[in-house]
Amino acid sequence: MTLLSDEVWRQLDPDAGRLPRHTVLRLRWSLAGAVAVAVLAGLVWQSGLTVPRLSWTPNSGYGWSSSTLDRTIEFEIRISNRGWSTVEVLGLGRSGPGFELRSVRAPLPTTLRPGEDMDAVLVYQVTDCAAVPADEWPVPVTIRRTWGTATAHVQPPTQVAHVGQRVYSGNPFAVEWQRAAADAVCYPS
Repeated sequence: MTLLSDEVWRQLDPDAGRLPRHTVLRLRWSLAGAVAVAVLAGLVWQSGLTVPRLSWTPNSGYGWSSSTLDRTIEFEIRISNRGWSTVEVLGLGRSGPGFELRSVRAPLPTTLRPGEDMDAVLVYQVTDCAAVPADEWPVPVTIRRTWGTATAHVQPPTQVAHVGQRVYSGNPFAVEWQRAAADAVCYPS
């Protein structure tokens, strides 16, 4: 058995070892299609069509006030629609361990177009000081779109711990919003 060198094969068939033209074209079209699908998926995700893109509005002048007499907290929140589609806000807020949502003061339902904000006041009552969560506790926002309802979660920023407040995380100055508010009414300084 004699072996032929690469040079001999190139003289016999110049396309030896190359993919056929139709295979190369099929691979190029497949790659272009995969890139187009990836770009389209990114645009759909960014648009807010699949997952609502509501967020806490930074530097919105939010705040909270509290009453130690009945352990109530009024938490001001501003929510922004960061998506490219309009959403209708149906409700927001929730109760949790030791933290009962009493009322929501907001014009509900509210239509938020892309880039628009809405303000609301969530009124909570602390029912058990020790049970209020110290971990992240986002505010759920129920929205309606043309194809149904969904829930988005908006995470308010951490609060600065004041002297006398308990510390619940690795950062001695960062306390989650609900824990800081509960501590203010449960353990006033």
